[in-house]
Amino acid sequence: MNPEIPPYLIMLTANTGKESIVEGLDAGATDYITKTYDSNELLACIKVGQRMIELQRNLVNVKNDLIYEAEYDSFTKIFNRKTILEILEKEISRAERSGSIFSLGIFYLDNFKLINGRYGHQTGDDVLAGFVEIVKSSLGGYDILGRYSGEKLLLIAHAKDFPPGPCGKIFERIRQKAENTSIKTRSGNISVTVSIGACNFKGSRDADSMQTQADNVMYGAAEAWQKQN
Repeated sequence: MNPEIPPYLIMLTANTGKESIVEGLDAGATDYITKTYDSNELLACIKVGQRMIELQRNLVNVKNDLIYEAEYDSFTKIFNRKTILEILEKEISRAERSGSIFSLGIFYLDNFKLINGRYGHQTGDDVLAGFVEIVKSSLGGYDILGRYSGEKLLLIAHAKDFPPGPCGKIFERIRQKAENTSIKTRSGNISVTVSIGACNFKGSRDADSMQTQADNVMYGAAEAWQKQN
């Protein structure tokens, strides 16, 4: 039973007084039939109930679709920028209360613009979708991924293997996996590399400063890649 769709309850009562009927409706009944009832009357009530439940189901589906569209990126099917940044704020508040540590990482596909220019944007879309799957396959149950902008993803990681430095092992695993995986596209298999910037939350920090630090590290890695290639 879907908790968002209340049951349609038909009350069968021998009490025909208004007070008894009102009492039953107030107690949760949706409709009522008094004894002795006609089978056609009961069937009509049931059909009304079916129509009401179907209407409620459609309304719930529309509501859930609207919530999904508001929270998720329509192409990659991961959280959109607005949602992932809202989640980041909540994670910071939670970490401040509990004293826990999490890590923020920003991913940038180094050769994404080159791929778009050489193969076209449809192939670029295939590459981005494939890279999202690479990242998702490396995540733990509490890690949260979102599309930060364009070819950039943002990851909130709760792995337990953080070293003293600014980047957890999870990010290096993702970098290596992306480098060693050929992504299947409509133009054939394409290899990518990714520049990553990451920082840990510990103590008291705000979302803007974490994004700025991760962005700066990521851009430094991207510039180093461009010089080498």
